[in-house]
Amino acid sequence: MASYPKFSVYREIQNINDMYNEVVSWGNRLTAELDVRDEEVNNKATIKVEVVVTVAEIGRPQAGDVAFSSGESKFKGYTGSAWVDFH
Repeated sequence: MASYPKFSVYREIQNINDMYNEVVSWGNRLTAELDVRDEEVNNKATIKVEVVVTVAEIGRPQAGDVAFSSGESKFKGYTGSAWVDFH
């Protein structure tokens, strides 16, 4: 879970330069945290469903692969040894 930065206690800010520096610092911390979150999202596994006329077109399927056979109008899953229809 993200830990977004908080502003300092406002009593400690004595002048406009201190306020400016606090805002810049907060913006930099927020940007860094959002960059971390972006990396987490970008590195998350995604599912890509291949659309093929027949699953025989897929050269080296791996267990867990999913494809849509437009020739049969069916979604299929690969078990590691065979393609099976989803019902």
